[in-house]
Amino acid sequence: MTSRPKTLISFGFAVLAFFLVSQKIFLTTADLGRYLQAGRLFFQTGQIIRTNFFSYTYSNFPFVNHHWAIAPLFYAIKSLFGFAGLSVFYALLIAGAVFLITHLAQQQAPRRWVIFSTILLLPLLTYRREVRPEGISFLFLASDI
Repeated sequence: MTSRPKTLISFGFAVLAFFLVSQKIFLTTADLGRYLQAGRLFFQTGQIIRTNFFSYTYSNFPFVNHHWAIAPLFYAIKSLFGFAGLSVFYALLIAGAVFLITHLAQQQAPRRWVIFSTILLLPLLTYRREVRPEGISFLFLASDI
């Protein structure tokens, strides 16, 4: 198969992923505020949060901040482009990961299996539509394949 159909298939799935992730979210169930606040505090103090800062009863309890790098990025994007820009950025992360995975998979497997598995797995990748740190993890994972 030539490169053009592979790219078109991958682009089509990426566009579908973009629109699936771009659905309305419920901010009351999302923890985006925590990432934005941690990013704001990073820019104000130059420090990464290493305690349970958002707890009322035990705020000095140490914890491993596994999303330390993404919080300042989310805050910077939100400050520059607002919530809409942050949502578009996240949707582009997921779409980019889907594009890379499907494009590279087509070099290793028959096209019908790539299409079949992508159709099965796309709902799993796009289920959590809130802006979350795993979006960048998906992209890094896809680029490592």
